[in-house]
Amino acid sequence: MEKNSPPPNNGSSTVEISRARAAERCAVTIAIDSNNIRPLYEQSCDTAFLLQRELEVWATALNHPTLTEFTLHNPTRFLQAHELTALIRTLAKLYNIQPIEKRLHTVNCDLADLNRNWLGLFKGLGFNRCLVEIALSDLENTPIVMQKLAKIKEFGFAQLGLVVYPAPALPDLKTAITPLLKTFNQMHIFLGHTSHNALDTNFELEPDEDSHISINVGPGVDAFVYSEHRYKLHNISLYTQALLNHKLPISTPITLPPRPIN
Repeated sequence: MEKNSPPPNNGSSTVEISRARAAERCAVTIAIDSNNIRPLYEQSCDTAFLLQRELEVWATALNHPTLTEFTLHNPTRFLQAHELTALIRTLAKLYNIQPIEKRLHTVNCDLADLNRNWLGLFKGLGFNRCLVEIALSDLENTPIVMQKLAKIKEFGFAQLGLVVYPAPALPDLKTAITPLLKTFNQMHIFLGHTSHNALDTNFELEPDEDSHISINVGPGVDAFVYSEHRYKLHNISLYTQALLNHKLPISTPITLPPRPIN
């Protein structure tokens, strides 16, 4: 358990929703990061099932909210193709999904993990932004990188981004990517978690305003509900038990306040 975290319980099923809130759809941002999910598959849990169950209990607790942003970080490392398909179907069934021109569904993968089968699946499941992680040292092999990016571009994602790690100094980056930008001039460039072009690849989401809900799926990561920081259960057994009992895997109940009357 992290320092200053409240002691975990067996999950909370209490979500108090005012009449004013119940009559409207709230907006949520959801992120699933392979780093956060690793404890599940390291302990041979049914990772895909637990992810679906957590999405289900949040959807029920929040009255089937509008999903404005959804981010998957390295899903090829913890999901099979059919499991990812089932996960997206769960989202489509339980959340209000925005039209493709109004939503931002992002998949972030290491360049080495991407192939045509995965790219076709991501595109078919409605992802409209693809962020490609690449080590700064790999940029030295420009022809191969350009060839791989050209194949990704063929799938027609609305946005294509390059995430460079570790974050280099700007002069070093400019030298490395100048050949790429001549061909891919619409790419967004990220230095580690620092974005150029006002995008962000930090998957530990922070609350952006007090009318929004940000959920990091998985054990031990945090959720922000109308600016209230909620601690997720770290213990895998307690996390699993809460979800199997259709409870939120958090340590304290959530209260959703009414919107102020103008």
